[in-house]
Amino acid sequence: MTAATLHTIDYVVLVANFIITLLVGIWSAWRSERSTTVGYFLASASMTWPLIGFSIFMTNIGSSAVIGLSGAAAASGIPVICYELFGVFGILIMGYLFMPLFYEAQVYTNAEYLQKRFGRSRLQIYISAQTLVFQVLHKIPSEIYAGGLIAEAILNWNRFIGIAIVLVMTAVVTIVGGLKTVLVTDFYQGIIMVVGGAILAGIAYSHYPSLELMKTAYSEAIVANKGALANTTCRDPSPWAFHIVRPISDPDYPWLGTLFGILIICVWYFCGNQDLLQRCFSGKNLY
Repeated sequence: MTAATLHTIDYVVLVANFIITLLVGIWSAWRSERSTTVGYFLASASMTWPLIGFSIFMTNIGSSAVIGLSGAAAASGIPVICYELFGVFGILIMGYLFMPLFYEAQVYTNAEYLQKRFGRSRLQIYISAQTLVFQVLHKIPSEIYAGGLIAEAILNWNRFIGIAIVLVMTAVVTIVGGLKTVLVTDFYQGIIMVVGGAILAGIAYSHYPSLELMKTAYSEAIVANKGALANTTCRDPSPWAFHIVRPISDPDYPWLGTLFGILIICVWYFCGNQDLLQRCFSGKNLY
């Protein structure tokens, strides 16, 4: 993988960001209540909506999304945005339908709610085990590995060194400070990501100021050395790249699967994902 060309100022910014993130985490950990379960895992149920909102945003847009969604968009076109568009409905359903139920039941996990609702401890154990397996085998490894790939692409580091650094920083911030530290560092990193994303988008649009130029450039973006591939049509630009509604026969985003499949996934992700629900449970109230 070819690394990006960085200059001294780039390294200064990267190091400064790492240091500031650690300092923010340490400061937050020092001010957090860690002696109780609610204090450690739910930030004493005292968080406000800006912290919760940015933390949900950062939990949703992690390193795997930076690589995965960008790669999917480059390969198949703009329908990948449907994951975020339908996510709006998912998060609204969570806020207006599920969270009032959880608050009324005075629970802190979706598994605990199911146990209270249906009176079956086996169901709670099953959902808890399922969540744990999903996190350990899918969510955490994909995020950490994607972080290692980003470090390899930008800094030309060995990807496993990048993975080790991500693990250490995550462990320090999370284990020492609990959820409050996670929310505060997410807030800081969220601001950095939004500002940086806006700047990056501006630079990209300055190179392709019109949609027609962008379409032309995309249509000419053909994989180099295609002769080395067994499938000679692999990663040819899709003729439907700039269409969200595609034929039912489309191999990537048929309209039926896009409409119902992605919507169902988004509702599950925002309404049944303990990562996101835990941030909501840390709020002072529903407002």
